Amino acid sequence: MNLVSLLLLYAFASRAQITLPEGAAKLPEGAGKEIVESACTACHTVDRIVALRLSEEGWSNILREMTEVGVVIAPDDSDKILAYLTKYLKKININQATAKELAAALKLTPTQADKIVEYRTANGKFKDTADLKKVEIIESQVDTFRDLIEF
Repeated sequence: MNLVSLLLLYAFASRAQITLPEGAAKLPEGAGKEIVESACTACHTVDRIVALRLSEEGWSNILREMTEVGVVIAPDDSDKILAYLTKYLKKININQATAKELAAALKLTPTQADKIVEYRTANGKFKDTADLKKVEIIESQVDTFRDLIEF
């Protein structure tokens, strides 16, 4: 794939992600935050970085693509960036996460997160957002966090 194609593909994919009001997001505290700030915010806003929730493979692909287009990242820094992004900015698996993880990642109350886990335990794994909307206490909120979850 040539450079122009890659840039066009990246630009198109960027539009598909959720957007937040400018300045609304902050990077979570954790090991590697400073490296992410220095390496990634030269070209991307923190809002953009926080909104893009990916798997480890997805973040790894993004880092590879960035180096392919000329971004210089030391190998050790690349590993730290990947570890940080994978730990703090990944999609959460709605069928595997604990109530505490759900509450933190999706900004739910402990009661709401408990209801998701209780429903999942009683009825089996969620297949899609329609299943998740069956949890009465959160049905109106599912669309607000649909881009942050996976099944």
